[in-house]
Formats: sequence, structure tokens, C-alpha cells
Amino acid sequence: MQRAFGRYGAGPYPSNLANPSFAAGPRGAHLSAALGLDLSVTSGGARRAIEVYPHPAMVVLLGLDRVIPYKAKSGRSFESLLAAFDVLMSAMESRLVELALAESPRWWELRRLAANAVRKADLKRIEDEVDAIFCAHLAHRWHRDGTTANEVFGDDESGAIVLPSVRE
Repeated sequence: MQRAFGRYGAGPYPSNLANPSFAAGPRGAHLSAALGLDLSVTSGGARRAIEVYPHPAMVVLLGLDRVIPYKAKSGRSFESLLAAFDVLMSAMESRLVELALAESPRWWELRRLAANAVRKADLKRIEDEVDAIFCAHLAHRWHRDGTTANEVFGDDESGAIVLPSVRE
């Protein structure tokens, strides 16, 4: 993934299972087990889960040259985050047409919350929900299209991440 997406600023962080956050195992595996989901890219089960990584998927699906810096990290000003949220949300509306975001009252509420934000914490409150919408779209693409429009980095044994195919 680093070779494929690093030049876009969308390479993954190295895994660190020694991190106390992973005491119960990888987060996706823990959540999948708790919900009775089969965490597997090869599963044909009715209740299954996959791991996705939104930043490289955004590069592909939103036609980006670089990752949109909408995450609150040190060195990013409130103004830059506000502008980045607008770019991200506008790109999602225009490039992910099948989601019909403009028809969703909740989407417009998220837009309003972003536009009326006055500090970084206001944007942080909606960041996870915007990510969740995007990631749910990735899971739907996998369910609908499988490997015809998506690529699998890794495997079930060592861990797999599903991303939209760069061939699109």
C-alpha cells in the first residue's frame, strides 16, 4: 500500500500490535467478533466485515492528487481544517453520486455543523461520522462489486485491506 499510495500522502501507518490499544487484538477483529461478523475478504457469509482505509480510497474515488488534510493534527490551523472539510464534503457529493448525499437531511445537518464550526473540536465531532459514511460506501462497493472494482492488499491470514481499484 505504501508503494501504491505513499506519493499521495495516503500510505498506511505501520501496524503496532504492542500498542496498549490493541491489547484485545486488532480493533477490527475485536469489533467483528463482538458483533458476530466474519472478518474475511473470502467469506460468502451473510454477516461479514472487511477492513478499509479511507485515505487511499479517497484518492481513487474522489480523483485526488493528495489526501485532503481534514483530520485535526498538530500544525493544522482551524481555518485549514474548515476549508478541507468543505473540499471533502463537496467532493463526496459530486464524485459519489450514487450516495445521493444532497438528498439526505443528516448530510445537510453535517454540512451545517461544519460550516458553523468555530473551533477544531466542532469539526472533530463530525469527522468520525463523515468517515463512517465513506467507509460504509467502501463496504457496499465490496459487497456489490468484489474484485471487479476493488483490490485486496494482504490476505485473511495476515490481514487484508480492501480499496477501490486504481484501474478505475
